Amino acid sequence: ESIKQYCEDNNIDFETFLKEYLSITEQKEDIKDATAKAIQSAVSVWCEFPTKDYYTKDTSVACGAGVIYQMNSSFAYIITNYHVVYYADGITSNHIASKIHIFQYGTSEYAYETGEYNSKGYPEIAYGDGAIEAEYVGGALNYDIAILKVSTAELLKYNEHAKAISVAQEYNLAETAIAIGNPLLKERFEKMNE
Repeated sequence: ESIKQYCEDNNIDFETFLKEYLSITEQKEDIKDATAKAIQSAVSVWCEFPTKDYYTKDTSVACGAGVIYQMNSSFAYIITNYHVVYYADGITSNHIASKIHIFQYGTSEYAYETGEYNSKGYPEIAYGDGAIEAEYVGGALNYDIAILKVSTAELLKYNEHAKAISVAQEYNLAETAIAIGNPLLKERFEKMNE
């Protein structure tokens, strides 16, 4: 049913409709509650990519967001974007990150170069408290989606309220959507290493 038709049927003007049904004051608690619930299922995803040119070996770091979509007593599965775990200039056979860690929001989230090098001559990256090692399960470049697996015990160790996301059954035009993200800019990683 159109808004215009609804207003005519209920003998109200459009301004009254907006005040009655799209009130910001009424939605504040809903937004706050929805965000609090969503944050329990959101994670940041940190990926390492060994790279090499003619002269140097390096470790590039990328970061993105993910969401816990399934949990059982052993493992939790996380959806993220394929472009977070894939880097065309990476030298792994499939160009997928050589190491993947996740953080839940609220943990001390950071990564830094240690100044040390691994056995293959690449710079080592260390992670702060709360880092959980993740395993790449699979993904699709065409759909920009990837699946990661982590230990449920590790998730719950850092956040006992961690849970799989519940997806709304119905979405309507003009409803509020909450996006939780974690982009990593090169400058941000460099500042973290100062």
